[in-house]
Amino acid sequence: MKLLVTGSSGRIERAAIERLLEEGHEVIGIDEVPSSDMRCPFARVDMRDYGQVLDAVADIESGIDGIVHLAAIVGAKVAASTHIFHTNTAISYNVFQAAKIAGIKNIVFASSETLLGVPFDDPPAYFPADDKLTSKPESSYALSKLVDESVAAEFCRWDPALKMIGLRFSWVKEPHQYDAMKACEDNPGFQKWNLWSYVDSRTVPRPFRLRSTQASMVFITSR
Repeated sequence: MKLLVTGSSGRIERAAIERLLEEGHEVIGIDEVPSSDMRCPFARVDMRDYGQVLDAVADIESGIDGIVHLAAIVGAKVAASTHIFHTNTAISYNVFQAAKIAGIKNIVFASSETLLGVPFDDPPAYFPADDKLTSKPESSYALSKLVDESVAAEFCRWDPALKMIGLRFSWVKEPHQYDAMKACEDNPGFQKWNLWSYVDSRTVPRPFRLRSTQASMVFITSR
């Protein structure tokens, strides 16, 4: 598949690109600035600008089979931030709308477990948390992800052929960080706010293997 990865200079995004390339996909990255170790073709795009996003999608030769939308400002512990909320929701809408115009039918995007409220001090109504838990965002970042999911659901309602998967990531870790996680064994409170969960960054592209079986919007809570 030919896949577009948004926010391609980010840590998680670079790990996702590496796995996608290993699996034989053709990958194009877009972001405001390229990373020093970019391994795929890159386009400089301010994703807050819908015109730039649309042009980037339209300019890719032979079209795109799917989008891995990971671009966002992360700030799960920042209670109130207009900048985070406006930026994240604008970027997601622009990417979804550009995909709609271009006829792209497969999108995987990054949501967050924080929209459930579970990473913070207020415990969930039940445990382990799953997709049926009532949303309870406690930060601007979490609220932006809840809005992203709502917008994605409406895009799928408008076009039943559109397949979108929202991944409610928890603590995203790379293999070289695993040794540091041993501190959690001796001090369980160290990562209590994540409910001691994590996601391996290399698993981010996995939902594209499921694309033929998903007919509409689905959200997946990390587990």
